[in-house]
Amino acid sequence: MTDGRFFGNRGEEISGTYGKDSSMPNEKEFIGAFGAKER
Repeated sequence: MTDGRFFGNRGEEISGTYGKDSSMPNEKEFIGAFGAKER
């Protein structure tokens, strides 16, 4: 897991963590502050 930044649809910056989904090792997954996941 590495710290990263995610930019939302309206350009807002959301601090969070990027990690790899073990079931989809070729895709990175963003885990937001509220546990929401964006691909």
